[in-house]
Amino acid sequence: MPRASEIGVALIGATGRVGRRVLALIAAHGAGSRLRLVAVANSRAHVVASGGLDPRAAAGCLETSPNQADSLATALDGLPRPLVIVDCTASAQVAAQYPRWLGAGIDVVTPNKFGPSAERPLRDAIAAAQAAGGTLLRDSGTVGAHLPLLGTLRELRQAGDRV
Repeated sequence: MPRASEIGVALIGATGRVGRRVLALIAAHGAGSRLRLVAVANSRAHVVASGGLDPRAAAGCLETSPNQADSLATALDGLPRPLVIVDCTASAQVAAQYPRWLGAGIDVVTPNKFGPSAERPLRDAIAAAQAAGGTLLRDSGTVGAHLPLLGTLRELRQAGDRV
């Protein structure tokens, strides 16, 4: 059972290059970390364990995991909070779930540009879900070689500045 001070992490795109690096970073923090890996997924399978997964073995679990009937989105809904979804995919289908997760109190971190730069209906749904859920979408992790360019531009516009 997760401790109250722990933050659950669900990693989507766990078998890709970026996802494997995220797993390595979580593993490097070891037992003293507040992060608990509670789910991993790729385009073929997902594994969810509210008690936690070993980040060193998590990607391998996907290879032996049977296809589950429940969707990843539904499986993540049932995990304890606080929960952060780290989306390391370039999938429009995954990004379409952001409003659902944000509205359910789940924060999202991603370099996936399909959500934040989507057509207006999805962008508006993401913004409304963030407001309703009190959650954050942290995106643009790979823009400008990790410079917070898009976040800074958003903050300037929110402050009334014209860019």
